[in-house]
Amino acid sequence: MRRAIFFPVKSEARFVWIETDRLSNQPDFERIKKKCFKNSNCSIERITIDEDLVYMKKLNPQIVLVYRANSASDGSAVNQSLSRLNDETCTSWKGPVLAYGSEMKMNAAGQETIVCTDLDTTDLGSINNWIMGPLEPGKPFHGSVIFSHGESSKRGRRFDSATLQSLPGVTKVPLSLESQIAYVFGMPLMIMFKIPADATASKEYEEIIKAARSDMPSDSYNSTAGLLLMDLENKNSDASHFAEIPERYIKKSLGDAIVVRKDGRPLETAQLEAFCNWVEHDLLPLFTDARLSIAEELNVDPAADSEGWKKRADFCLDLRQKMLARITRKRFYGWCEKEGLNLEHF
Repeated sequence: MRRAIFFPVKSEARFVWIETDRLSNQPDFERIKKKCFKNSNCSIERITIDEDLVYMKKLNPQIVLVYRANSASDGSAVNQSLSRLNDETCTSWKGPVLAYGSEMKMNAAGQETIVCTDLDTTDLGSINNWIMGPLEPGKPFHGSVIFSHGESSKRGRRFDSATLQSLPGVTKVPLSLESQIAYVFGMPLMIMFKIPADATASKEYEEIIKAARSDMPSDSYNSTAGLLLMDLENKNSDASHFAEIPERYIKKSLGDAIVVRKDGRPLETAQLEAFCNWVEHDLLPLFTDARLSIAEELNVDPAADSEGWKKRADFCLDLRQKMLARITRKRFYGWCEKEGLNLEHF
C-alpha cells in the first residue's frame, strides 16, 4: 500500500491508499480505475512531474498524475480541488485526478527499477507550481514596492502596490534576487531593483541595473528590502555571518525595490509589510544574538583547542538550525495576532 493524493471533482483533495503490484512495485491501475474513476473499463493517461517550476529543482521522488484519457471531452466537470490549490480555474483539468510518487531504486538483484512511493502535503506545492506553469513573457506581476529611505520620507510610507509585465528571465539572477528567509518561510519572493521604463528584454540586465544605480541620490539605501536579503544558508559565506544583511544591499546603491512572488501569485502590500515587520522586530533580534554567539565560539584557534573545536562547531550548527526553525507560519501569525493584524493566509 502506498499513500497517494486524490483530487476529486468537487470536494477537497485528500490522501488515499493505493495498492501496488508485488512484482513490479507499480500501482495496481485496475483497482485505481474502480476506486478513483468509478469505471474499470476506462482508459487512463499519466503525466510525470520531474521538476518544481518555481524553485527550479528536480523532484525526487517524481510525481505522476493519473487521469481519464477522455476526461477533457466526455463532459466531465472542471476539477475544483485542483483549482483550489492556486485560487484559479484550471480549465484544462477536468474529471478526477490521482497523484502518486515514483522513484528509481535498486532491487535485490542490484538493478535499477522504478517503484511507487508515498506522497505527503509538501508535494502539493510542486503539483500546484506545475499546473500554473512557468511565467509567460508579458504576464503581469502583482507585487509591491519597498521605497528607499529618501523616497519613503517624501511619500510618508514605505510600501505600495506595483504591477509590472514580466520579461524573459525576470525571476532569475541578476535581474532578481531570491529572498532566503522568505524561501524558508514557504513564500518564494524575488526582489527586483527598479529598471528604467525604456528597458527592453534585449538589453543586458546587469548593465541596466548598474546604470540605474549610478544616478541614485545618497539617501537611496533600503534597509527594509535588505531584511529580505539576509544571509541564512550561503555555503560560500563564513558561519559567523549568519543572518547578516550583506553590506552591498544596504548601502546607497540599493534604491527602490519591487518584490514579487516567484510563483506568479499576487503579493498584497499589507502581507509584505507585515512579513518585513515580523522579520525586523521578532526574528532579527534573536538572529543577531545567535550570530554574536556563533562568532564568539568561532573566535578560537582550532589548533589551540582541538578537542573542544568539534563541540563548538556542533554548537554553532545546532544554534543556526534552532534559529531557522523559528521561521514558521505559526510563529508569524502568532506575532500578527499579538500586533492586532488580521491577514489572509499567504
